[in-house]
Amino acid sequence: MRSEQKYKVLVVDEDQDTIDLLQEILIKENYRVEVVSEGSQVLFFALKLLPDLVLMEVNTPRIDGIEIGRQLKLQPSLTDILLIYLTTSSDEQSEIAAFEIGADSYLNKPVKPRALIGRLHSLLSRRDRKFEEVQRITLGDLTIDRTDHKVYKGKRSIPVAKKEFELLYFLAKNPNELFTRPELINEVWGTKVYILDRTIDVHIRKLREKLGDESITTVKGLGYRLEWRS
Repeated sequence: MRSEQKYKVLVVDEDQDTIDLLQEILIKENYRVEVVSEGSQVLFFALKLLPDLVLMEVNTPRIDGIEIGRQLKLQPSLTDILLIYLTTSSDEQSEIAAFEIGADSYLNKPVKPRALIGRLHSLLSRRDRKFEEVQRITLGDLTIDRTDHKVYKGKRSIPVAKKEFELLYFLAKNPNELFTRPELINEVWGTKVYILDRTIDVHIRKLREKLGDESITTVKGLGYRLEWRS
């Protein structure tokens, strides 16, 4: 944790009891907190604040929370934000959709303060460590650049979502090494969040569509690897 600097959190919720609880929890942990209750205002405030974290209810007024998250993830200046959904919804499809657009966690209400803070600390620590990792990987005509969050195939820039990028980056750091779905979930999403195996399959499929079928291979019944022969 960066003890010398407050992390900025944007809370998106219309329930005042939830807002009051989150503010109490986060301010106590030295986070800087801003609140938005209208879904239509989230993008404006996010671009203005440039938060480290967005804590958002899925069922936001007027605009679906998943769609808001998708809009946030499309903004170049918000590449490194962490998106965490806090929700009363038990809809599995919403959970799948959240991770498909690049959410970092999906937690159920009522909020458990210690569990929430532990999750936020874990996510922020992992993100900060990634800033210190190798910033550019090149395998043949494939280049993954962490400095501007871009992927290139030859000279062509390939647009990828945040979790697609992180999954590809991890595989590229470990070329020719086979990883099971649980291992990929652990490395890319962490151990404290529940992710369906299907989510990995969806992200791999999207990467193949963008980079070509030959980029990532499937070992039937085992998992995936990025093959590279120098």
